[in-house]
Amino acid sequence: MKLKTVLLIFCLIGFLLILSGVDTNIYAYNVSVLFFSIGTLLSIYFLAKKDYQTSFICLVTFGPILWILVDVKNTEAAKIHREIFTILWKNDCEYTGENVHIDEESVALLYRCKNGKEVSTDEIRKIIIEGKVDNIIDSQYLE
Repeated sequence: MKLKTVLLIFCLIGFLLILSGVDTNIYAYNVSVLFFSIGTLLSIYFLAKKDYQTSFICLVTFGPILWILVDVKNTEAAKIHREIFTILWKNDCEYTGENVHIDEESVALLYRCKNGKEVSTDEIRKIIIEGKVDNIIDSQYLE
């Protein structure tokens, strides 16, 4: 097999792997960045070698990954997740090692803050969703 064929197969397999795990794997964003970078570099490499067809295939294969990156990074659940841990960090909370059962399938992590109050990630999520914390700066509700 030629190197070009191997690289094209690698491009296609990588793209399919990213699509299969994008909603379920927390590391999908990092893997997407890696494959997007590889695909862009391959496209530039083949463009420099004047192999326009292969360059176009790499670009078309890896171009949609950019939209996946934007989508994964900015989903509502991801925003809430980042806000929860920013609030915990700003209030100097430490994980106690315990979990609180939300329902039969889910658990929330239990944190102890500098003032001694224990709070779960589920409680913070509910407060954020209810709009009691307008922005992260107003997160001193734990004190």
